[in-house]
This record gives sequence, structure tokens and C-alpha cells, in this order.
Amino acid sequence: MTVRPILSFLLGTIVAFSSLYSPISAIARPPLDTNSPNAPLDIPDIVVASDVSDYAVAAPKVFWSTRSAGCPVPLSAAEASAVDTPKSPNSPSTPPNDEYVRRVSIYGSEPRTLWQNITSVCSTSRIIASNIVADSDFVYWTTSSALVRQSTNANVGDTPEIVTTEISGTTELAIDSVYVHVLKGGGSNPNYTARVWSVKKSDKSVKPLASRTNLTGYPNSIASSIGTRLSGDSYVYWLESGRLMRYNLNTDAIGSIATGVSNFYPEGPVTLCFL
Repeated sequence: MTVRPILSFLLGTIVAFSSLYSPISAIARPPLDTNSPNAPLDIPDIVVASDVSDYAVAAPKVFWSTRSAGCPVPLSAAEASAVDTPKSPNSPSTPPNDEYVRRVSIYGSEPRTLWQNITSVCSTSRIIASNIVADSDFVYWTTSSALVRQSTNANVGDTPEIVTTEISGTTELAIDSVYVHVLKGGGSNPNYTARVWSVKKSDKSVKPLASRTNLTGYPNSIASSIGTRLSGDSYVYWLESGRLMRYNLNTDAIGSIATGVSNFYPEGPVTLCFL
């Protein structure tokens, strides 16, 4: 037997074995409507089938948070008299306001819960006050009192680590290889405010980047791009009433680079290979 047939056999065996244990392949795909003239040729894989409030990707893992929809609308007196079970906020039939942070590998693994908050009483308050962001080591989010992070190898019951108490409450987060960037909006029209920070992951140091006032729209959509010696400076971006703002982390320069923007994508550094 030659080397090529042996390699082909081993590769085929590995692929077949991996597909048996992939959580993605285990979820049945919907049938393809081949009669539709606009039917897609490929159907996206379902990574997580339900209960996803927010997600982050740190290849090869996908992280997601689950936050319940909150308390159900109370029944009127007439509606309550027409049912057999009580519907008070403390009733066992009321869905609890549970929260989770979980992960799964896109190459095949069982979902793993890194953190959870289980409550038996329906409440409008939640612990997670932001989107989640992640790298290979930690998942980050804000609470009412701090920016925290949880190890990507944590188990249920492990307490998240406090990164800084200088930043808290409802925020938007972005992450790159060096920093976690934070955008916090406030105020009301026409006096919305925007505060922006960068938190260095290695030493938890906090650098205020911007404090903006008199905005006519709520700030949103923070993102970042890290430069290299070949691709230039590093930037933090966010939106203010359709204006795309950019902060240069190398020079501290700040300004609007486009208007009428609904969405954007910072491409980030480009690696050039010379052969």
C-alpha cells in the first residue's frame, strides 16, 4: 500500500469521526425549497439553536449570553379569574429571570456554561448590563458596579474577576488583542452624552478616550482596529447620530470621518506576505 492511499483513508476517517460529534451537524437543517427561484445554494449551519441574547466569537469558540425577557405582563382581574393557577410575580409558574454565559467550539464540543445567575423570583433587574466580548482567555461584560471578566475555562460557581470599578452600568464593549473598549451613553435628546474608555487587558489600566456632550442621537456601535508596523495606527470607532467617530490610540486625535452612516466595519490590520 502506498503512502497516498493511507493518508486518504486516515483523512476520511477523521472527517467522518468528527462529524459524528459535532453539535452543528447534530442539528437538523430545514429542507431546501428547490422550487423557489431565489433558493440559496447553501444553508448556514445552526451553531446555537435558541436562547441567544448576544454572542462573541474568539475562534475556534463561540460564546453567547442568555438573558430572559423579564416578567410577564400581569393578568387583569377578569383574566386571572378565568385560569386555575395564580400568576403572581412570585408564583413558581412565572419564568425566572435567569442569565447564562456559555461557549461551544465550532469544531465540535458539548456546550459549556461558564457563568450563571439563577433566580426564583421574577425581576426586571439583570446582572449583565452590556454585550459580551471574548478572547482566548476571558469573556468580558459590565455589571451595575464594574467591568468584569470570566475565564473561558471557568465552571459554574466560579466568581468573575473584577477588572475595574471605574466603568459600570449599561455599556457597549469592543475587544482587540490589547484592549477592551467601552462606550457608555447617557442623557436625552438633544443633550445625549458619550463617554469612551480603553482598558488594557494585561494590567487592567483604564484610559479615558472621549467625553462628548450635546449629541442629538444616542451613541452606539463601538468597534476597533489594531495597527501594525505595516498597517499604521490603531483606532476606536463609534457612531453619533450618523457620524462615524474615530479616535487614534497612537496620537490621541479624535474626529468625524463620515456622516450619514448607519453601520460600518473596521477591516483592521492587513498582513502582507512576501514570497
